[in-house]
Amino acid sequence: MIPIVLTASRCIWLLLPAGAANAVPPIATRILGPGRPISMRLFGAHKTWQGLISGGLAGAATFLLQRWIDHENLPFVAAIAMSAGALGGDLVKSFAKRRAGIAPGKAWIPFDQLDYVIGALILTFPFVHFGAVEGLITIGAFVLLHLLFSVAGYFLGVKEQPI
Repeated sequence: MIPIVLTASRCIWLLLPAGAANAVPPIATRILGPGRPISMRLFGAHKTWQGLISGGLAGAATFLLQRWIDHENLPFVAAIAMSAGALGGDLVKSFAKRRAGIAPGKAWIPFDQLDYVIGALILTFPFVHFGAVEGLITIGAFVLLHLLFSVAGYFLGVKEQPI
């Protein structure tokens, strides 16, 4: 584990790859059209291979850009873990939504806002230890960012619902 002093802004900065991994799949769908579902039965039509790949690439690219900007000393595998955690958290939530009978694309507050950041925190833990306060700050910040980006995505025609 790498000892890093985590301030609120540093928490947000470190988890930006997770945010990118979560934000890019709907944009990729808007640009490329609907992709092939990973599993209709398990996750529904909105969870596609295209989204999984584009989200993973976005998380990795964001991490590399961050590393170039501030010479971050986290290993690249941390970016892979963070992106996988974000995308995996979203898949787990989608699986639970299908079991609860909630249609794909329909809001499920607060889980839609929490899934990716909690998944990212869990898989990033071997590389960076987020204490309870830092974890709560990060979750709160990303919930707010998710809400802002969701509303913006709705008005830009990327999302079907504002939240």
